[in-house]
Amino acid sequence: MVIDFHAHILPGIDDGAKDLETSIEMLDKMKKQGVDLVVATPHFYADRMTVDGFLKNREKAYEAVESRRRDGWPKVMKGAEVAFFPGISKAGRVRELAIEAESAEPSAKGGSEAAGSGDESPPGRGAALLLEMPFRDWDRSVEQETISLTRGGLFVILAHIERFMRPANEAAIERLLARPNIAAQANANSLADRRLARKLVPLFADGKARFIGSDCHGVRHRPPNLPDGRKALLSALGAEFLARLDEDNERFLEELCRKKQA
Repeated sequence: MVIDFHAHILPGIDDGAKDLETSIEMLDKMKKQGVDLVVATPHFYADRMTVDGFLKNREKAYEAVESRRRDGWPKVMKGAEVAFFPGISKAGRVRELAIEAESAEPSAKGGSEAAGSGDESPPGRGAALLLEMPFRDWDRSVEQETISLTRGGLFVILAHIERFMRPANEAAIERLLARPNIAAQANANSLADRRLARKLVPLFADGKARFIGSDCHGVRHRPPNLPDGRKALLSALGAEFLARLDEDNERFLEELCRKKQA
């Protein structure tokens, strides 16, 4: 199964697909590229939106796409690209932003609380969160908060890891990716870039990077391009490696679904 783990295909919810027709074109393109499943990951910023508001808008956008579903389109799973913020590890409702997480019941406050409140929500089991790390040098608190997120069964996927591979962060990245419940996602266009691939391919070979995403935002600007990254891995690591990666990622999502239903 060919999976795109990072895509902004839902219409009108972030800086990705501007409208439903753009989403349709993007999914048509993914179909032609042989993508079987795409994780829709609109941006979530805790200082700009609430969990309830985000989930409501995401569901509306998702239903709009599904109402126009065409034969051969990839299956769409709901997720989010959650921007790191101080205190994220104590924000119980962040778990509701995990891939295909079930929404909690609306709060007695009318759904106005942000991600940092509502810690009484039950912890998710078998959940995976796509986390966008800070675009700066990380201090130890960033590393510790990220590790703390994994407690209670949350698997953390570090979005487009190549954007943070600056010298000041190298040691922290190495320590984080050595942990069993943290892995990296790389963007397809970065894998296709020979300079960036020199850093990314070894991460895949060592199992520290496990996920490829197009991080697509439109049809002409940042379009779906997952095959570009897959071709780069195929060239560098071979067909057997790529097939095993696809199988492992399919099992990964199946396991998430099983644990969620348990």
